[in-house]
Amino acid sequence: MEQIDNDLPEIKRKIKEVVGVAPKERCGVGVLVLKKGSKPEIEIREVENISDIPGVCYIMSPSDLGDKTDDTTFFRKSESSPPLNEVLFIWHTHPTYPSDPSPIDITHMFLNKWYVIYSQSEDTLTAFYKART
Repeated sequence: MEQIDNDLPEIKRKIKEVVGVAPKERCGVGVLVLKKGSKPEIEIREVENISDIPGVCYIMSPSDLGDKTDDTTFFRKSESSPPLNEVLFIWHTHPTYPSDPSPIDITHMFLNKWYVIYSQSEDTLTAFYKART
């Protein structure tokens, strides 16, 4: 897994707007939205955390994840009408921990996807990519 540049101020600002001050882990996807006639924009979409212990970990609701990514290439259902938008990364928060991924985070990451973790207690953002080895 390769760590990339931690200075992602616009993504950090947008995640902070979505999560506010929350005592539990929040999660979602960052989607590059392509709009005709305007420049692409990153949207931060929150996905329901269905974990039994949301103060410690997150589990994305499969149905909500499907709903939040149905206009993207993330779970492509049909090649006949390709969506315009692309999921750039999966994000979640650490309310009281650093923005480094935990062993559980690393174990549950999809291969070949970017991950962004925002630490609310430290106000830091870290991005990681888990490559197929």
